[in-house]
Amino acid sequence: MPFDTMTRKLAYFVSERESVRMNKLSNPAQTEPWTEDEILQKYRFCNVHRADDRVSRWIIENIIEPYNDNDWLWIMLACARYINWPPTIIELIERGEWPAASFSPTAFGGVIDRRAEKGKKAWTGAYVITGRNIPPGMGKGVFVAKNMLEPLFHNMEIPKYLNTTVPEERSVQAVLKMFEGIYGWGTFMSGQVVADMTYCHLLSEAKDLKTFAPIGPGSTRGLNRIYGRSLEQSIPQERFNDELMETLETCKPVADINLNSLTLHDWQNCLCEFDKYIRALNGGRPKSTYIPETAY
Repeated sequence: MPFDTMTRKLAYFVSERESVRMNKLSNPAQTEPWTEDEILQKYRFCNVHRADDRVSRWIIENIIEPYNDNDWLWIMLACARYINWPPTIIELIERGEWPAASFSPTAFGGVIDRRAEKGKKAWTGAYVITGRNIPPGMGKGVFVAKNMLEPLFHNMEIPKYLNTTVPEERSVQAVLKMFEGIYGWGTFMSGQVVADMTYCHLLSEAKDLKTFAPIGPGSTRGLNRIYGRSLEQSIPQERFNDELMETLETCKPVADINLNSLTLHDWQNCLCEFDKYIRALNGGRPKSTYIPETAY
C-alpha cells in the first residue's frame, strides 16, 4: 500500500487504541465492547503511551515513586523489568533482598525459584528468558540473578554517568550503550529498562527523548510495512530513528488524538503494535487475545 494509506491506517490505529483506554477509564462498568473495531476487541495491544501499560503503571507507583531518591533506583528498575511480575517483586522487597547496598544472587534468585517450586507464577510471559544455558541443579532465578543482575551492581559506568551529567544533557542512547556486553542485556531488554528511567529524574529530561528509540523487531516490521519493504528487512539505527520521526509527524495532523507528548520510544512501541494489527487485518493472528485486566 502507498505510504499515505499506511500512515492513515496507523493514525487510525493509535487513535482507536487510545479511545479504548479512555472509554475504560470513563465507564469501567460498561459491558459492551469498548470499540467497534473487531481486531481491537479480540486481541491484546499495548497502550499508545508506554507508561499507561499495566506493569509500567505498577513500576511507576510502587518503585519509582517510593524509591525515587534511592541510589539503587536504576538497578531496581533493571531487576523489576527483567522479572516483570509484581507479586515476585513485592516478595523480594518484603524479604529485604532489594533494595539493598549488597546483592546476593543466591538469596535473591532463591526467592524467585521457591515461588516457582510452589507452583506460583514467578515471571511474566512478556519477555522470554531462555533456560538452555542454566547449569544442572541451578534454578532459573539464581541463574538470572547471578548472570544478568549481579553484574549491574559492579557496573560503575551507568551510576557515574547519571551522577555527573546534568539531567538535560543526559542521553537515552548513551545509557542504552552502557548495557552492551553485559550478559542477557540485548538492545530489547536494556531498552525496556532505559524507557522506565525516562519516567523519573534519571532520564526524564534526556535530550534525545524525541529523537532516539532502540530498534525492535516488531517496530522494524511496522516501518517495513509502511515503506513497502519486505517484512524482515533490517535497517540501520539512524534510518530507524528518521523513519519513526517521519511517520509520527505524518500522523499528527490526521490522528484523532494529540501525539505531541509521545517520546520516540512510545512511537516505536506503537509501530510494533501496528505490525500486529495489520497482521490480524490480513488474516494473521497476534500472540495474545484480550483478557480483561484483573488483580495480580
